[in-house]
Order: sequence, then C-alpha cells, then structure tokens
Amino acid sequence: WSRFPAGPATAPVEAHAKGPEPGDLVVVVGEDVLREVVAGRMTLGAAREKGWLRLYCSDGQAARFMATFGVLSAGGGPSH
Repeated sequence: WSRFPAGPATAPVEAHAKGPEPGDLVVVVGEDVLREVVAGRMTLGAAREKGWLRLYCSDGQAARFMATFGVLSAGGGPSH
C-alpha cells in the first residue's frame, strides 16, 4: 500500500502503509494500465469505464477524484 495524502504538494508520501484507513479513497489499478496512462495512450477515466481501474470510497469521493483526474494522461490531456 502507498498513501498519498490530500493537501499541499509537499505532503510526504507513505510508500509502505499498512493499509487503508477509514475514509481513505482507494485506487486499484494494474501496472499495465498505469503504463498506458503514463504513455499517454489511455486516460484514467477510460480505464475506469473498461473496469481496469477501481475506486473504493464514497460516491462523493469517486466523483471528485474522477472530475480531477479522469481525463489525465501523460500526453497532457484527454486520450481514448
């Protein structure tokens, strides 16, 4: 598990967290999908639509996450 705290960009990442805490938004995605996102060939939104990215959280957390990150790819914008 890794924990990326919400807040300032300088907040420390916890690379070896014991697991999610109550209220955490949990993102589950495979390495192959991340490679496609990093290469700019897929967005997180497209991965979620295909069932390759799963969010475990409240509906509100999921909506905010997807509004913020759903269209992102390493190519700088929307992809397929």
